[in-house]
Order: sequence, then structure tokens, then C-alpha cells
Amino acid sequence: MFSMTPHPHEDEEGNVYNVAVSLKKGTRYNITKVPPRPSTPGDSAPHPLQGVNVVSTFVPKNRLCYYHSFAMTPNYFVFIENPFIVNVWALLTMKLKGRSFHECMKWDNKQPSRFYVIERKTGKVVVQYKTENFFSFHHVNAYETETDIIMDVCCYPDARIVYQYYLHHLRTKAEHEVSRGFPDPALRRYRLPIPTSTVSKSWQRLPSYSDGRDYKVLYYGVELPQINYRFANGKPYRFMYGVGPHRRGDFLNQLVKVDVLGKEAKTWHEHNCYPSEPVFVAAPGAEAEDEGVIISSVVGVRGKKSFLLILDGSTFPGNRARDSAMSNGALPAWYVQTQVPSFTWTMPKSLGRGLIRRGAHSILVANKTSSDCIWSAFIIVHRPLTMIFKKKNREVN
Repeated sequence: MFSMTPHPHEDEEGNVYNVAVSLKKGTRYNITKVPPRPSTPGDSAPHPLQGVNVVSTFVPKNRLCYYHSFAMTPNYFVFIENPFIVNVWALLTMKLKGRSFHECMKWDNKQPSRFYVIERKTGKVVVQYKTENFFSFHHVNAYETETDIIMDVCCYPDARIVYQYYLHHLRTKAEHEVSRGFPDPALRRYRLPIPTSTVSKSWQRLPSYSDGRDYKVLYYGVELPQINYRFANGKPYRFMYGVGPHRRGDFLNQLVKVDVLGKEAKTWHEHNCYPSEPVFVAAPGAEAEDEGVIISSVVGVRGKKSFLLILDGSTFPGNRARDSAMSNGALPAWYVQTQVPSFTWTMPKSLGRGLIRRGAHSILVANKTSSDCIWSAFIIVHRPLTMIFKKKNREVN
């Protein structure tokens, strides 16, 4: 198996799920499950896939397509097959022919996008839906009602967006022209009816909303989405955070907080600054979904320093802290955020009580709690924004 997504999911027991491809008996998609492994003193680092099990295998309509993420609810997995099709032979010979991975793929506008709904308990595909084709990198969240799976995805009308990230394009366009001619990402909501009887092998059409479309647009211009994962994944939720263009044609240069219920948004933007994918860190004992902070590494251009930005998640952009101590290090413009099952993600309730300590290669954000413990977050520059949270029973010297 190969080609796992960079966005696995984790359940309440600590099991980690992902999607991988196998080609031994034709193209198959496999949903894998890696159980938690309790650590004991003296243990050597385990193989990351130790104990992996395949909980579902299904055959795609296309031989192989590009995918980047998937959705998980308490009872279902949802996998989207977009018609960005991979030529397997071109992929196997790409090094010999000097091809890029992108040159091994082709957008087939004649095909629809397809949704596979897999029951977690049995591993079977219980229903398959098709809709007008679109392209996506990121799922935001999905949850169940009594009758439907509600799924939010950042979508594009096709795969042209990939060309925007070619270096020759980024280097030859002004920063306010990079995205001109490319569609903005749209936050769409799809509704997938949960089957009430036997497994259906035929392709079903998605139900339409009152405007005749089979999706709702919740917001235009947001990508690299993040939610309060522990609080909201697989459940009805209200807030998501991401990045987007400040104005039409801009590269992704502002942070966005979207209220998916009110369909409203708040933004953070500074001239000549490009924020990374945001990370949401919940406050200790948080009761509200957006009670915590947003962390983003911001790259400055045209003489502006790069810095680490911390925003209040609830009053966004509200109270903020920033530090430019990382500007001499390897500050990444983007990084892929994923859940870390073995650590507790916590952060001070009040930025005012927090403190920022500067170091050559790290920044410490800490806060003393009522139990006289220190909760701390270390952001390591050499491993771009790797976040490690520890509970310490001593004070910081």
C-alpha cells in the first residue's frame, strides 16, 4: 500500500485512520486503522504503521485518482473520487521520462465527482453518489443527522488551481496577480442521505436544495481549513479557520474565521504578510468551541520581518501576540497540520497571562494553571511548527 493522505483521522480511543492505495490485484482503495500503542520507559520508537489493519477495501470507478483527504463521522467514512485521473504507467516511469507527478494526471471533464459512503462497522460501501465534477484538496468536517451525512469541503470547479503553485508561475507574477484567472476556493456543504435499507450498488444522485444545486456555498475564498478537532470533528460545529485571498487576484494572504451557521467571516490581514495554515489550540478545560488560540507562521516580504502570530480564537482577530525571533530561522510559509494522538493540545485561557520566551530555535508559550502546573507549547523551527504539548509539575526557570 502507498499514497496515504496527509490528513488522517483519530477516534476517541486513539485509533488513527487513513486511506491508502494498493495495485497488486488492480487498483484498490484501502481504509487503514492503526491502534494506539502505550509507551513505556525504555521503549524504542515503534514503526508508525505497527499493528495496522485494513478495515475496508473498495474498487474505484476510475483506476486511480488524486486525493488528499477524506471524512469520518461516528458511523461512516466518506471518500471523494474527483476525475483528476492518474496514469499509472506514466507514474511508474516518471523518473525515467523526467516528468513531474502533476504531468502524470489528467482532468477528465466528462466524468462526475463520486462519493463513496463506507459503513465503519462493516467496512462495506453502503451507498455511492455522483454529482457535477469539482476538485478539492481538503475536507473541513462531516457529521450525521437522523437522515443525512452533512459534509463541508473546500472546492474548485476543476483542477486548474494546481498550475497556480508552479514555481515559474509564482516567480513571474506580482503578488497581487498570482491568483488572477484562477477560481477562489468555495466552502461547499453537501448532503448525503443515509441509506435505510440494503446496500445500493447503483450510482445515486444527490438531493438538490431550493436553488436547484446539490450543494450550498457557505463562503467564498477559504482554504487550508482547520477546526477544533477534539471538540467538533464528526459532530455539528460552527467555526472553521483557514487562509484566503484578501482581494481578488491575491495569493493566500489573510487568515479567516468562518461561522458556518451564520455564513459570516472575520479576517486578519497585514500588508506584505503571508500567513501559513492556521493551527487551533484549545484552552485547558475549554467549554466553547472557539475557546483557544490560533497559531500561524507569517512570512514577511519586501523588507517586512517574518514572525509567529497568535490570535485569540474566540474574539478573532481580537487579542494577539507576535514574535519575530524566528525570522533568522527556517520559517515555513506553509505546512500540513495533522492531529498528534499522543499529546494533549492545550493553551492558556488568557493571552494576557501567557508569556513568550525567545530562543535561537524555539518559542515557548506558557501559562500557570490553578493546579500550579505549567502547560507549554514548543514550536520547533527546524521541524516546521512541530507542536509538542507537555504538562510540567514545575515552574519554568
